[in-house]
Amino acid sequence: MQIKLLEDVFGTTLLRRSAQGAVPTEAGRVLQKHSKRVIKNLSQAHKELAELRGSGEIRLTLGITTTSGKELVGPMLAAIKSRPSLKKFQLTFREGKSDDLLDLLRERKIDAALSYEDSGEHRFHVTVLYSEQFVLVGTPKALKGRSGTVALDEIGEFPLVMSPAEEGGRRFIEEAAMRRHARLNVDTEISSALLKQEMLFQHRKCMIVPRARFAAEIRTGKLSMLQLSPPLSRTKLFVLRSMPRTTHEILRSLVKKSVEQRMIASETGWLPAGSGP
Repeated sequence: MQIKLLEDVFGTTLLRRSAQGAVPTEAGRVLQKHSKRVIKNLSQAHKELAELRGSGEIRLTLGITTTSGKELVGPMLAAIKSRPSLKKFQLTFREGKSDDLLDLLRERKIDAALSYEDSGEHRFHVTVLYSEQFVLVGTPKALKGRSGTVALDEIGEFPLVMSPAEEGGRRFIEEAAMRRHARLNVDTEISSALLKQEMLFQHRKCMIVPRARFAAEIRTGKLSMLQLSPPLSRTKLFVLRSMPRTTHEILRSLVKKSVEQRMIASETGWLPAGSGP
């Protein structure tokens, strides 16, 4: 009876009936294909409506790199706290290296990541956030009282503390130096961000880092900064796994608005994606 009603609605035969049973006609197969999409969309709608009804807390984990976390965690938490509509939105953070965060995303141990890397996998949604400027930093003595810019060709005169060779950030810097036939003076290899900072302040080492990483220390004069010539920048991406659309849009909006807020502070060295330094 249900099939007969559908046939009356669409004005065509949907099933070919015989003593052996019933098989879909060409029109029936077309309707079947669209019905699957409708059912899938209805299921998605149920999930999103459940969220809007406040049926439970929305718990998400965002993977962050050291610099992005330093700049964005505070504004994101403040935005969540200030919006009553997000009172059931629980966001936690997990710090890690850019390439490690993508692995955590694949393993579903986190829900999204701020990363330099794009996995190229269709199951992830990628938004380009900003272009991040890299600079040479160190104490005024470590940078020999210099200011302004330093050519990559001259970078070898500064003792660098860097990540181990297998990490993506190290590879990015080395590839840029190789293109300029520049020699890097890698004095110390350390993975820990905290220990790198210790080497910077206590042992007169230098680092090539995103400008935002030590923006406050540069502003107060505890550290000095030299711009790199030619400029060196890297694009920051926001990568999400599949999730209900409403949740997706809430998280994406939180990240983008926090980025825009921090971008206004020019000391971060962040620029709109694609604009370049």
